Amino acid sequence: MRKTIMSRPGLVRVAALGVALGAAVVRAQGLPSLVPKAAFEPIVVTATRLAQPLSDVLADVTVIGPDEIARAGQSSVADLLARQPGVEISTNGGAGGATAVFLRGANGDHTVVLLDGMRIASSTTGTASLEAIPIDQIERIEILRGPASSLYGPDAIGGVIQIFTRRGGQEGARLNASAGYGSYDTEKLSAGVAGGAAPWTYALQAGASRSQGFTAIWNPQYFSYNPDRDGYRNGNVSANASWHFAADHDLTVQAFHSRLDAQFDESLTFDDRTITTIDSYVLALRDRWTPVWTSRLSAAQTSDTATAATPRSAASSAPASGSIRGRTSSRCRRVFCSSSPSGGRSGSPATPPSR
Repeated sequence: MRKTIMSRPGLVRVAALGVALGAAVVRAQGLPSLVPKAAFEPIVVTATRLAQPLSDVLADVTVIGPDEIARAGQSSVADLLARQPGVEISTNGGAGGATAVFLRGANGDHTVVLLDGMRIASSTTGTASLEAIPIDQIERIEILRGPASSLYGPDAIGGVIQIFTRRGGQEGARLNASAGYGSYDTEKLSAGVAGGAAPWTYALQAGASRSQGFTAIWNPQYFSYNPDRDGYRNGNVSANASWHFAADHDLTVQAFHSRLDAQFDESLTFDDRTITTIDSYVLALRDRWTPVWTSRLSAAQTSDTATAATPRSAASSAPASGSIRGRTSSRCRRVFCSSSPSGGRSGSPATPPSR
């Protein structure tokens, strides 16, 4: 009896031949191939403030795209971020309550949050009002973990979270709409349109939500106990338009507005609430002068305004009508100009390049 011993290279060749024959059989039968199709690699701008493929970035960066946002099925930005590694979320009360994000164990005010390239931060809590940014308005999120103070200032000890709102890009119009109803009489409605018609691209998104909520403090022995239900109401809208007046030259204007009226418990007989308003406006001109050189000039303003309704604010103002207002606001204005080699790619600190 003769025994045949096949060497390791021979085994590898036989295995490769078997895989090739299997793929040929699959194609011959008209079945879909098991080999995944090549996909576009994400382009990120937060890590270096320049457009780079994700594989070329040395820092720890996570990109949450529109498909992942849709699959996650989360109802808030905080819930979506909590699914990511190295991210912790703290919420004061139920939905609509003040929210803080902690990257890699750093304090909440040591994480920089950008909305379309502009910094947002509350002057009351010291952190960004993520609870006032509806998830239906978001197209993409980039998370940069680790110190980034050399690019974003001393607050970026834990990292940077950049949120991009919806924008157009493809020819034709694409409509979207959603509605939902859930526990605690929660209702949500959102609708929008995005698309393009040369030389324009555009996007418009609007939404509203409300919830009766539940009591934020359930222990009657706590000094701020109030048995009422602490709900919220939110209305939001965003718009984006770009004029491509020449090849590799475009002018973009975008705006975002969100108003959140959230209740909380601070006294037994008073309907305590905080009204948070976030506004953001950006005007940007991008010019690509040569295949390796791109410049961008932008002017922008953001504001994060909080109006508190509490017995203490009522006592300080004490108007006859009983109006209760204690107002604080945080504003950021910026005129930004950059000119840098693009390496054949176009991008900006505020906007990822469109495909």
